[in-house]
Amino acid sequence: MSFWNIFKHSKETSSQTAPDKETTVSVTVNNLNTSYDQAVIDTIRHSGHLGTSSQQDRQHKAILKAELEHKDDLDKLILFWEKLWADDGLKFNGVKWHFRIVELYYKTKRYDDAWRILNEFVLSRPLYITNTRKWQIKVLKREKKDHSRIQQLLDSGQ
Repeated sequence: MSFWNIFKHSKETSSQTAPDKETTVSVTVNNLNTSYDQAVIDTIRHSGHLGTSSQQDRQHKAILKAELEHKDDLDKLILFWEKLWADDGLKFNGVKWHFRIVELYYKTKRYDDAWRILNEFVLSRPLYITNTRKWQIKVLKREKKDHSRIQQLLDSGQ
C-alpha cells in the first residue's frame, strides 16, 4: 500500500464508520499541533511501522526492566539495545528511547558506533533530525577533544 493509499483508505474507512463525526488524534511535532484521522494511525500501526498497543506495551516494559537490571553494567545494556534495534527497532515513537543507544555509546566512548547510528537516523528518522544533529555535534566535539589529547601525547613523545 502506498503512502497516498493510506490516506485514501482512511477517508473511506472514516466515512463508512461515522459520516457525521471524524475521529481525530492530536499530535504535537516540533511545536506544530496536527490532527490525524484515527483510521490513518490504525493503518500505519497495522502496516508494521509501529507495533500494536500490546506490542508497544510489552516492549516498553522490557526496556524498563533492562534499564533497571543493567543500570550498573553499560555493556549488557548496550547489548540489549543492539538486539532491540537488530530485531525490529522500537515499536513506538519517543525521542528519549530512540537516542538511548547513542547515549550509551557516548558514555562508553564508542563514538564511531554512535556516529553510525546517528547517520542511520538522518535517513530513517526525519522526525528526529534536530536531536540527531545535536548528538552529532556533541560526538564531533568529543572526538576533537580526544584527537587533540592524542596529538599532544604524540607531540610530547610519550
